[in-house]
Amino acid sequence: MKPTAFLHLINATPWTFQQSHRHSYQMLSWTPPCTIPPFTSLRIPLTPRPELSHTADDGAEVVYTIPALSNTSASATWPSFELSYHGTRALTSPSVKVRFTNLATLGNANGTELALPWHSGENLQFLLAAPKDAAAADGVGRLVSSNPPVAWMRATYDAISCRPLRALCLPGAHDAGMSSFSGGSGLATPPNTVTQTLDLAGQLRAGARWFDLRPVIAGGAWRAGHYSFGLTTWHGGNGQRFDEMVGQINGFLSGEGRGELVVLRLQQGFNTDTFRGDKGNRLTQVEWRKLLEVLVGIKDLVVGVGKEADMTKVPLSRFIGGGRSGVIVVVDSKASDGQRVVVDAALRDKGVVTIDQFPLYDSYANTRETDTMVENQLTKMKAQRVDAGSRMFLLSWTLTQLAGNIVDAAEEVNRVLGEKLWPVLQMGRGPNIIAVDAFPAENREVAALCMAINYNFAEPC
Repeated sequence: MKPTAFLHLINATPWTFQQSHRHSYQMLSWTPPCTIPPFTSLRIPLTPRPELSHTADDGAEVVYTIPALSNTSASATWPSFELSYHGTRALTSPSVKVRFTNLATLGNANGTELALPWHSGENLQFLLAAPKDAAAADGVGRLVSSNPPVAWMRATYDAISCRPLRALCLPGAHDAGMSSFSGGSGLATPPNTVTQTLDLAGQLRAGARWFDLRPVIAGGAWRAGHYSFGLTTWHGGNGQRFDEMVGQINGFLSGEGRGELVVLRLQQGFNTDTFRGDKGNRLTQVEWRKLLEVLVGIKDLVVGVGKEADMTKVPLSRFIGGGRSGVIVVVDSKASDGQRVVVDAALRDKGVVTIDQFPLYDSYANTRETDTMVENQLTKMKAQRVDAGSRMFLLSWTLTQLAGNIVDAAEEVNRVLGEKLWPVLQMGRGPNIIAVDAFPAENREVAALCMAINYNFAEPC
């Protein structure tokens, strides 16, 4: 019988997890390993007995201790976490939880019980991470797990502040402004146009720090858009208003997100009020200038670095620190005259720069098949990220849906991200941006993965 689901665990610490207890009832398969070595990942099948009617009684637990984090031989006091599965009545999902004992992580106190949302047949993800050079004495206070703090960059600032952006990993939202469908054209429908389940404010709270935005003029207003040209016309739709997103960024960075860095990348750019069947439609230089003036309303734009030839070589501490937030706007598009969008010195000094100042490799797989996308992106990452000095690499963990539901496909492919990416990571050769559709709010999983990568696959500060 196929497993009902899988527990996917990542031990992103320098210590071995040792099993101290295991129990199951009415389970066809429950085989957690005796030990989980450092810097490894694994999947544990969850397979209850299907022929039994009293599924509410199904259960399984396993406890892993971390002896290296204790200075005593009394095993009962060792830091540990318990993974548990409990069946439920028909029409409701089973319960899967992680409970900490004598163990705390950033944002999660001792005794915390985390729910791992149920996804039938798919991965239920849990991660525990520490800096690769952490000694037991200082490792306890720096542990990261699933469900990290909202302000995760501020929480790990001491470990990442000295690094340039090309030595960091940032969670990213692809077509970030498309959490809604506010009118469109051609064959566009919400399922084949909407890419996100959370608006920009929700994505920020879920841990995203890199935002892919495609500006359009729609009904005279500035909105995010998602468009493509085919069959002699434009197909696509409009999402959030830019003034709304500016307000959400300001609200986040002045509140619980204080001290974080946010990067907005602007691509394409169309006037949907006039583009009709014009394949070459682009925003004019004047229209671009008007949009950038809207974005100058962001209160925490990074100032004083506009003359940098390569922003990705600048240490993070130049952008944020001491409670100081930062926003960088990267313009990556051509205007209607065929020339790169003009960003003058005044805008550059306010934190608006061009893609020439932000060297980046970004090449999506253009497929609807998960295995093909995974192979394409990991192969490109290996070829492009030859060492820590390589230009930034955007891992485009997205599927191209011509007629299907973008969000449904994205939620499935997001659940294999840790499983497929973690085993192939190497020092200085990991992704700098992990861009996904349907950016997940569940336990801030993408942020936790990026934190683990930042801890373990770049030189420490």
